[in-house]
Amino acid sequence: GPALGGASASRRCGSSSSASGSAAFHISEERLREFLQAEVSFFAAQEPNSISLRQVLDAATPERAAALSHKELPIRFAQRILQIEGLDGWEASPDLVEVHGLYFRTFRDLRLVELEVKRLDAFTEVIKKLKGRMRTVIPHLATGMRSLQESEGYSEAMIGQWLDSFLLSRIGTEMLTSQYMACVDTVSHPRSGRHGIVDDRCDPAAICLQ
Repeated sequence: GPALGGASASRRCGSSSSASGSAAFHISEERLREFLQAEVSFFAAQEPNSISLRQVLDAATPERAAALSHKELPIRFAQRILQIEGLDGWEASPDLVEVHGLYFRTFRDLRLVELEVKRLDAFTEVIKKLKGRMRTVIPHLATGMRSLQESEGYSEAMIGQWLDSFLLSRIGTEMLTSQYMACVDTVSHPRSGRHGIVDDRCDPAAICLQ
């Protein structure tokens, strides 16, 4: 089975860390999924922080951006997983099952990756995969919610409210992941005035006048 490491994961699995570092052990896929389901409930119950421009600017290094993403992303993905599971009939919609699977796999990756501040390669790979997976979410959601409306009789207002909540969360997720990847890119391609995705030389008024 897969190796499960990390202090927080180990504590909730009932293992202890040795004096030399975090414990790592192997568990079955079935046991791992049960553990991750419990993790989803645990993180979904937490309140995500609203990401302000000041927080983005403060997280202008790969290390700080990674720490912010590692803390905030599991909460957002867990809440969206439960939001899908709260829909009657979602398991009968192949498109919603696909979106649920994408979010669950991403949550799993985020919880199992070790965040090593001095060596962020593994975390960077998880974020790259995450961004690639999320590209297909919108068309799947549109098709899935339309089919669910027909089969379950949901109103247009309910569908619109559900999608607003789901998609608004994606804005924060996209900001976090884009900031992290931009910070990583800046290390190898420095650009004056850039703090991740923020350009402090940007003139919004001038852009509006164009």
